[in-house]
Amino acid sequence: MLDLDQSVLNQLISKLSKGPVKPETEAEKSCFQVLKDLDPIAAQVNGSMTSKKYMHNKIWSLIAHRGTPVWYITISPADVRHPISIYWADTKEKFEPVVLKYNERLNMICKNPAASACFFHFLLRFLLDRC
Repeated sequence: MLDLDQSVLNQLISKLSKGPVKPETEAEKSCFQVLKDLDPIAAQVNGSMTSKKYMHNKIWSLIAHRGTPVWYITISPADVRHPISIYWADTKEKFEPVVLKYNERLNMICKNPAASACFFHFLLRFLLDRC
């Protein structure tokens, strides 16, 4: 590590920021070798790119071994934020969307859970009919 040329490292950083790079000179090859040697150590650091790469490889190995996973999707629309849900929760006849404060919207939805269910049904029907 002490033998690496600092200017070559800086050049590689600027090149790598623009896209993939193949090492051309011996100094660049030695810099890439150090990165390759540090890869197993970086894999132990949670959240690092190397640990993500290792997890990605594990996932693909599991898929190859056990088959594709079964995915479950949970749809949870924000009924407290949507004007249609607030309209159904309110008792007014005419639809005039007024932006209420969060606490007012929350109280209105909590007092009328059927409106929340209607909104969920409406939103799902809308999405499924478009697919």
